Amino acid sequence: MTFVLCQFLLANTEGGTKIVEVIELVHIMYVLILSFNFKKKGKMTINNLKIFMLIFICLGTLVLSAQTNNKRRVLLFSENENNATLIQQKKILQSDEAGRVDRDIVIETFVLNQTDKSFLKKYNVKSVPFTYLLIGKDGHIALRSYKTIENTQLFGLIDAMPMRRDEMRRRGH
Repeated sequence: MTFVLCQFLLANTEGGTKIVEVIELVHIMYVLILSFNFKKKGKMTINNLKIFMLIFICLGTLVLSAQTNNKRRVLLFSENENNATLIQQKKILQSDEAGRVDRDIVIETFVLNQTDKSFLKKYNVKSVPFTYLLIGKDGHIALRSYKTIENTQLFGLIDAMPMRRDEMRRRGH
């Protein structure tokens, strides 16, 4: 039953769901559990407590997922902060803030020798002067480049993604 509840929570909420909506859903599920599982009126049984705890574990997973997957990430890696390609790429990205906001893009910059090696390994970042990564909302690497990327190319790639097409449909674009 707990697996079904967790699946229900995950299937009926999106990555960007507000925490309040998730808590309301858990509260409704809790009320349903109590109404069907009370063995002694007015007292919580061990089974009810276990189910309730598992719902909160699912909720915690859902909240963490919502916090990490509701944005697309552009990761810029460079040997130093004064790298000409890095500076040029930042200017390109900053030139269309409305486009970035509409597509839920956050920009993160990393200096190679100041970045955790496990993080670099996770994204397979080599020791090159500049690396550009686009990470989709689902966590996959959608684009890797060692040169600057124009906003038209970035936005075109994102707009072709299934999740983005769904977003545009919902927003009426």
